[in-house]
Amino acid sequence: PYPTIQTLHLAAGAVDNATVFIPNDHVCSKIMQGVGDAVTTIRLATLVQNYTAPDEALVLKIDCEGSEFPVLLNCSPEVLQRFTVIFCELHTDFHELAVWRDTEVIRDYLRLCGFVPIHSIPSDFFGKTLYTEKWVQGGGVFWDLVGGLEN
Repeated sequence: PYPTIQTLHLAAGAVDNATVFIPNDHVCSKIMQGVGDAVTTIRLATLVQNYTAPDEALVLKIDCEGSEFPVLLNCSPEVLQRFTVIFCELHTDFHELAVWRDTEVIRDYLRLCGFVPIHSIPSDFFGKTLYTEKWVQGGGVFWDLVGGLEN
């Protein structure tokens, strides 16, 4: 039913061709050194360049257990602007670098790239806070249809 969807055995990353190990423990997938399935990383820029047509409308859904910070923050505004909608899960406690636990860093960057928040839902995940968020490119027909930010 969705002929343009492709399954790729790759992990979103800040760099291309690194190897990460992902144990799928059915609670969450997380990167652990030497434990689990070896998976090659790919940057969003490489993914967009190699697997999409230039005029193709794209939606990004990213849930990578704390790696969303390096993945999104190492992506240029031009690449992010290829996406009309971004669904993301933002984790506050999963990364060793403090700056990559501050969700406002990603939110500010998405705003800088022309996105506006539609909703943000906080959740407690085993004692850690995460946010499920939806962002759309500012303005346009979709923004007019939803009437702005949902509460």
